Amino acid sequence: MSLPVILARRAPTEAGRAALAAFHTSASSSSSSEKPTRSRKRARLSAAADSPLPSDILPTLLVGPPDPISNLRPIRYLNNSNSSSGAVASGSKAVSTNHHPYSTSEFTSSSSALLSSEERRRSGRRTAGGASSDLHIPPSEYYSALLAQLESASLAHRLRTTRAWSYDHRFWADNNARFTRDLTNSTSNSQATPGDAPPAAEGGNEHAAEFYQSWLSANADRHRAYNRALVSRTFGDLAPEARFRLLVGWVRVVAWWEREVRARVLRLLGSGAMKR
Repeated sequence: MSLPVILARRAPTEAGRAALAAFHTSASSSSSSEKPTRSRKRARLSAAADSPLPSDILPTLLVGPPDPISNLRPIRYLNNSNSSSGAVASGSKAVSTNHHPYSTSEFTSSSSALLSSEERRRSGRRTAGGASSDLHIPPSEYYSALLAQLESASLAHRLRTTRAWSYDHRFWADNNARFTRDLTNSTSNSQATPGDAPPAAEGGNEHAAEFYQSWLSANADRHRAYNRALVSRTFGDLAPEARFRLLVGWVRVVAWWEREVRARVLRLLGSGAMKR
């Protein structure tokens, strides 16, 4: 059996205190000296980002609070472009806003502010970077085709997700409404005949168990049909969802290549030609 080893803490000496203070001072100075280096590195990495990014196409997923009837959390997609978010904000007024988790109009100003700040950062980098950073490097044809394919796949993914959530919401809202209505009717009917009712605690539990069992038996066909549809939809969406996720990953890899390799090489070649 191993015994625990107890280490006694001794008070540091004057030399130890001085060494410890010097260590903290050097560590803080080194960390403060590393911050500008890391920020400059991030600026260099993002300085070549003239090509559109996958995040400019993929929408932002918003998840709201649970619905009071179906207990499912609604999902909303917010387009990252300013025009698309404005269209969503104006179009949301025509759609029913019952239990809507967010006001889409509040994201219009934030998205436009983010867009303007990004434009200011890019213009500042071009001004500070000199002639080499003024060179605009358009994306390659392959990357442009990938972005178009990603946009179509993203729309199909949103359609599948919205359709699945709407189907689940309709079923569970109807199912829970039926259950609440039948439970209320059964409870009121049992309370109408108090002479045959057992004591409150035992009678309430037995009545709830009997009602739940009979209610599940009466609605078994509906539940089996929903389960079959759910399994069929899940297996049917596996292949499209896998292709979409692989496409998103590949587009990000190509975007990194366009930004960090291709754009840098073309800028170096362009700056060399301008110097000659």
